[in-house]
Amino acid sequence: AGHIIQIKHQFYDTLTVETGTTAGNYTDTGITATIRPRSASNKVFIMYNIEGIVAYISSYHKEPDFKLLRGSTDLQEHINIIFKGGTTMFIPTSGEQAGFSSMYLDSPSSTSDVTYKIQMKAGTSGSGGKVGINAYGGQSTNKGGGGSSMLLMEVAG
Repeated sequence: AGHIIQIKHQFYDTLTVETGTTAGNYTDTGITATIRPRSASNKVFIMYNIEGIVAYISSYHKEPDFKLLRGSTDLQEHINIIFKGGTTMFIPTSGEQAGFSSMYLDSPSSTSDVTYKIQMKAGTSGSGGKVGINAYGGQSTNKGGGGSSMLLMEVAG
């Protein structure tokens, strides 16, 4: 028990921008990976890294939020990844980069393909605003940031 059985890795470097978000609406980032556990008693250790995070703040508190899902099941949510209170601004500012990493140990209880993905939204209140990944700071329409990734490791139960 506890040894690594298999590893899956997915690299994603496509500029992905989500606009016109209203509170509560998440959209797929494109960061996704699939693994087929060899035993239903095994666990899946997930590590993910999101790079080039940018947002345009059109109204107060539109900082980017992210969540990890297994299929359509929410596993982990991260609120206000880059925090800067105020309105009508880009975060981070031009020339800066923002990134975020996290880990999660899941028990999918399955021997079928299990797909994990990251979703994003542009904050917690109001409408408008913009959030992007794999972008260059200051403008969420320019590709940059080096790319994002997800690593899945099946751990013997």
